[in-house]
Order: sequence, then structure tokens, then C-alpha cells
Amino acid sequence: MKLCFRLFTRWMAVCSLLLMATFAMAQSLTVPTVIGDKMVLQRNATAHLWGTAEPGSELRITVSWQKKPIVVKADNYGQWLADVPTTEAAEGQKIVIKCDNGERLSFSDIMLGEVWVCSGQSNMRFTVAKTIDVVEALKKPNPKVRLYDTGRRSSRVPLDNIYEVSWTTSAAANLRDFSAVGYAFGDRLQRELNVPIGLICASYGGTSIESWMPEEEIVNNQLFLTGLNKSLQDNAHKWKGKERYFAAAQYNANIHPLINTTIAGVIWYQGCHNVTNTVNHYDQLLERFIVSWRERFHNPEMPVYVVQIAPHTYQGNNGALLREKQAKVAAEMEHVEVIATIDQNERTGDIHPRNKQVVADRLAAAALGEHYGLPIDFRSPTFKEKRNEGNKLRVSFHDAEKGLMCPDGKIIGFQVSDLNGYYHLAQAEIDGSELLVWSDEVNEPANIRYCFDECEGNLYCANGLPVIPFRTDFDTRRVSARAFYDTLSEMAVTVKYKGCEKKPFVGKQIHLWQNKNWVVREPMKELQGWEVLIPEVLEAGVLTPKMQITAHDDGYVYVLTRNPILIYDKEGWEVMPCTDMPIFDLDKKNRPRGRVFLCRHAVKKGETVMLPAMENMTGVQPIAKKIIYQ
Repeated sequence: MKLCFRLFTRWMAVCSLLLMATFAMAQSLTVPTVIGDKMVLQRNATAHLWGTAEPGSELRITVSWQKKPIVVKADNYGQWLADVPTTEAAEGQKIVIKCDNGERLSFSDIMLGEVWVCSGQSNMRFTVAKTIDVVEALKKPNPKVRLYDTGRRSSRVPLDNIYEVSWTTSAAANLRDFSAVGYAFGDRLQRELNVPIGLICASYGGTSIESWMPEEEIVNNQLFLTGLNKSLQDNAHKWKGKERYFAAAQYNANIHPLINTTIAGVIWYQGCHNVTNTVNHYDQLLERFIVSWRERFHNPEMPVYVVQIAPHTYQGNNGALLREKQAKVAAEMEHVEVIATIDQNERTGDIHPRNKQVVADRLAAAALGEHYGLPIDFRSPTFKEKRNEGNKLRVSFHDAEKGLMCPDGKIIGFQVSDLNGYYHLAQAEIDGSELLVWSDEVNEPANIRYCFDECEGNLYCANGLPVIPFRTDFDTRRVSARAFYDTLSEMAVTVKYKGCEKKPFVGKQIHLWQNKNWVVREPMKELQGWEVLIPEVLEAGVLTPKMQITAHDDGYVYVLTRNPILIYDKEGWEVMPCTDMPIFDLDKKNRPRGRVFLCRHAVKKGETVMLPAMENMTGVQPIAKKIIYQ
């Protein structure tokens, strides 16, 4: 009898589960994940709710901020969309959706406020927990900022929903892995406007602008299609099978599911990926990107604020060219602003600066001034005109009426060209809201460049916003002079290290590894004639020997490394800006192998510096005017 009862009980449980599953499968009333508890809807606008229901069914939508319900019908395919008027900012709101077949959905803890999309690649993806400044927000998150993060997603076809995500509060557990730039931007807006803020983060590291555009924007434009195909071919060895790199892959998965969402605007931090192959038409790509998003979000004047890529180690003038394209689009399009980051290169060679608060504040200032109309300075100075004054150039700027300043005393980043077009490092002197620029090597200056390389700038207007990099020539083949501003210590050192050969650092093409046919090109002229220790290239995961360097005088000891991250966390060491040199593999048709950086450590005479064993393919290479190798 007991056995029969147990079998009957199990049978009933199975039937209940099957019944529940059948009911769940039969539930035709659905909404995408961007609609749900804790969401933020755009205030003072027509927001939208949408989803699926039984074909032809009627839905009654009740929102707590208005008395009259909204009635819509599902079409023959079961799709429905409701226009929902919203009011001033509000909190603690509710929405109930009822279908005439008895199905029902309800959502609570809803806010009415400002909704912004935060998109781009890895610097937008860079999380709060990884920063050195925004991380402080984890101690006291802003409860009036809500988060929706699409995650890292790709798709070859447009999707209608983003599964397994939802709106959350900004509690520390949710905030730590959210976009640092996005959150800090939203936090500033919330404090200034005193309204709830909804942030939708849609970002993915290492992605091109083409992957964030609707596919038809690419395939219907031969220039865009050719550029993307070239990029794919050039990088096929590392992108095989990775669909995130294809046209529209990120748009399809992260943006297309959101296009019915009413938003205030977009902040965009992207461009590093396009430096190599499509920099020459990035302005056209960026313009079409902005137009296509405005069309999809049904907002032809939607503000888009573009963050310039920070200084890095891009080859030639490519990084500068892309920054120029970003500034050009901002100057030509309405409700588009460019955010300068020429002073935000936290660690030389690191493409991901950990300081994100300044960038976020500049984005927020642009939104507050340009979109919300607050009386706030938000535009960086841009080049206006130049005129000759003897052997100097006088330069004036837009948006610098209150004057210029340089907190470091000595202005860096300027170069002037002679009549033959060759550039030389230049000095600059502030004269009110204008600048005098000259070089002792140029008697008749022709053109001027400011940070048209990977130099970090230090010239600001009186409101603290950096001058946007610029040039007055249009020869993209002309490379800027190497921007190196320090004097090297020419003392001898003693090095205790294993497995190296000592060789002179001489020539235009220098082999720096014993067992690899790799060469350094464009070697720094300041290092010519020095001595360098040539190691073997070690396999990944193999530790380098420990290094001991003893100084023969006061000054600095130096090493070269392919990976500056090895140096960042070593006490006393720093990577020197504008000292990187490109590496090429001669056995692989001159395939680029990255760059080598000069690093230094301050020492006193007789002091010994130790570098521990490192897990890296090349480790570090001591270089000095004279090396005593033991």
C-alpha cells in the first residue's frame, strides 16, 4: 500500500511539472529583457513597450503615472508595440500588462529619468573594479542610477532580444563589472540634473566600428566593404572563427534588440581597432554610424559624444589620423561632440588607461552643456588659424576666449616644419588666448602640428579642457618628428644576467634577439652607439633569468622590453613616453611583432637594481652607454 502511495505521489509530481512546463510554453505574452523590474524609461517622452502575444489579441497596459490605460492589439504574427507617454522624473512606478486571454505581466520599482547608451570597445567595457579612481564608487553607489549591461555578444543575424540579462540597481555587486566610463558619466548626470539615470552598456573589446553598424550600411558601400574585407584578410590568422569581427556582429546582438527603446543619447568610446586598416575613411564610417543609429532609434537629432582614442604606440601617424577623423565629424555634424583624451595616457604602452573619471566628467559636461543646456564650458579648444611672425608662428583657437594654460610650465607636443616639409620639435609660449610656436632649427616655419603623434599633450584652456590635437598641413605621408623630451643618463652599468650577447645598438635595422629574425626599425637616435644585451626569445610561460644592474654614477639605468606591463608593477621603474620602436619579423614577410619600449629606474652611484624572473617571451634587455657584462 505504501509503495503504491509513493508511486502515485511521484506520478502526481511529474504531472504537475509537465503541466507547469506546458503552461510556460503556452505563455504567449512576452516582453524583451530591456523591459522589466527596476528599468528606467525616458522621461517627458513617448517611451515604448513591445513584445509578443497571441495573434490578434488585445492588450491593456496600465502605468501608475497616468489613469487611462493604453490599449493595443497584437498583429497577425503576434507582435505588438505600445506608445507610452511619460511624465517628469519619478520613482517607484509600476506597469501591468493584461491580455484578453488572461495572461498578465507586471513590473515594479520603475523610474522615469534619462536613458543613455554607453557603447564602444574595450575602454568603454573597462569595469569599475579595474580603475584607480571610479572604483571609489563601490563604497557608496548612487541608488538613482540603474544599469542594464548587454554583455559581450555577437550575432550574424539581427536579434529581437538579449537573453539572460536584466535591469539592476547600482549596488556594489552589480556595479563592479559595469562600464567605469558609463557609470561615472551617469553618476555625474544624476547629481547635476537630480533625476534618475538609466545606463545601457553595449560594448565589446577589440571590435571595429563596422561591427556596430547595420549590415546594409556596409554591404551597400563599396569603400566600407573593401576596407572591412582587407582588415579581415590581414588578420585572418588571429580572427579565424571569431564572428565578433564581422560586419554588424555587435549591432545585431546588442543594438538591434533595443531599437524600440527611447533614449536620450549615446556616448561612444571606440577607434583603436580601426587604426590599422580603415583609418583613412574612419570619418565616413563614423558619420554613417551616427546616422544609422539615429535612424534606428527614430531620433534624427540624437546626441552622440565621441571619445578620442588616447595616446598609445600606434605606428606612424595612424593614431593621430584617427583622432583627426573623430574631431572632423564632431565639427561637421550637429549634436556631435568630441572628447579629448590627449592627456589621459596613464601608462606608456598601455592601451587601457585605468583613470576613467576624467573622461566620464568630460562626457557628462558635454551632455549637460550641449543637450541639457546648462551654462557650463564643455568644448575643448580647436585650431582656428596661424600667421607668421618672423621665425615664429602665432596660433589662435576656437573656444579659448578665457585664455590658455599649461600646468607643467613647459608646453610639449608642438612641432613646426621647414619649407621642405620636415618637422622639428618646437617650443611654445602662451600669449593670452593665443600661442607663439617656434623651433631654433627652423628659420622660416611653414606648418605646425600639435600632438600629431603619440605624444601626451599638456596645453589646456582656462576651464581645464585640453586642446584638441591638430595639424595645418595635409600630407598624410609626412611623419612627425620623434617626440622625445628627456636627456638620457650616459653612465656605465654592470649587469649580472645569463644567456645574452653584448652588441652595439647601431644602424637603421637592429636585431635584438639571438634566435629570431626580428628587427627593430626606426631606432632612437639618442641610443645609437650604446650597448645592449641580446637574449634568446623564450617560449611562452618560461621564466627569464633574474637581472642585477649596478649603476656607476647617479642617474638612470635602462632596459628595453616588448611588454611594458612587465615594468608597470615593478617598484621604481617607469616606461618612458615616445620611446617605442616597431619590430618586424623578416621571416614572415615583415609581419609586425609589436614594439619595444625604453624603461628606466632612478639610481644613486653604486646602487644595485634587481628585476625578478619574468614570464614573458622576451623579458627585458639592459641597454646603456657602456655595459660591463658578468
